[in-house]
Amino acid sequence: IIAGGRSRTRATDPLMRRHFVRLHYVTLAARPPYRQKRYEDSYSTVHSKSECHEFVFVNESVCFLLLSWSFNAKNSKAIILNYRKKYCIGDSLTVRVDMFDFLGKEKTYGGDFLRARIYSQSLGAGASGRIEDFNNGSYLINFTLSWEGNVRISIILLHPSEGVSVLWRTRNMGYKNIIYIGKFLNKTQEIHKECGFSLESQEEQCEYADKIHGEFFYCLKPQNVPCEALISLMSQNKNHAYLTKLEKSMFTRSNIGVEIGINVKEVAVLKCQRNSTIEVKPKCRIGMSPPFPGGYFLNNVWHSLFCNLTSYEPLSQINECLSGKMIYLMGDSTIRQWIEFFPKLMKTLILLNRNPSYIQA
Repeated sequence: IIAGGRSRTRATDPLMRRHFVRLHYVTLAARPPYRQKRYEDSYSTVHSKSECHEFVFVNESVCFLLLSWSFNAKNSKAIILNYRKKYCIGDSLTVRVDMFDFLGKEKTYGGDFLRARIYSQSLGAGASGRIEDFNNGSYLINFTLSWEGNVRISIILLHPSEGVSVLWRTRNMGYKNIIYIGKFLNKTQEIHKECGFSLESQEEQCEYADKIHGEFFYCLKPQNVPCEALISLMSQNKNHAYLTKLEKSMFTRSNIGVEIGINVKEVAVLKCQRNSTIEVKPKCRIGMSPPFPGGYFLNNVWHSLFCNLTSYEPLSQINECLSGKMIYLMGDSTIRQWIEFFPKLMKTLILLNRNPSYIQA
């Protein structure tokens, strides 16, 4: 449990106060504002501050003390609330999840990172579930059964809320622990300069602003070289540690992505004969607000539940759509896969890449 500490006694000796810690509050691992709930009184001995890594949420000092208080997928339970021997395409499947800790005690607050999905591996089919957190250790997961066949259910605890709190804290601590080096190209000369979100330097700086989202990035400006000459960035981490030894134990591989047991692992879905009108869905377009989940995979092809996707099957249709267009692909390794895929699909496509060495995994 992540809990706040206060003195159990009124001893005037500060060491005595430090030895007896009363576990008083549980801090929910969700985005701010953090809600707090009263937890039962428990006592633990803390011999030094180094044994208890303190961090602050909403002016509340909290402390992660024992891994056994963290919550465990193997002891947690999932049950289908509307179980039937057979379902029809379009039916809903509702699953309740109750979380328990390593000691078998039921959880009383939420914030766990769960992944819920249904799938049929032989059909190349899968869909996500919509998770509702009741903030009391219980979750309700709703699935829409969208294809015919035997459908399996998978609910995975990626991180308990205690781990989410630690990750949320550490993700906001790392900006000064990442070193960015920008490469400027001045004719044939390469110039490397320090970059970052905040530079403690009196030298002239280049500002790269995303004013729409309020994001700013800076590089030290090379002499007699324009800021537009920046062509690439490299980064590396400083030697530092975000987590205590106890916190690290939550992120060992055996504690990440653990399956939660369910009373029925597979259900049968049929293509039932129903007197229902076929819904005419609008064509998919940019700017639409999709529901969640917004669709499903079948035969490894995505099917939208709220709009009609345009399918470009023949290569001639793809060439016609993209003919005469300049395509800009910017992003991470996911975009890199598209960069590699398009030239293989369209032999006439010309790749304009100024820095081939940066298209890498």
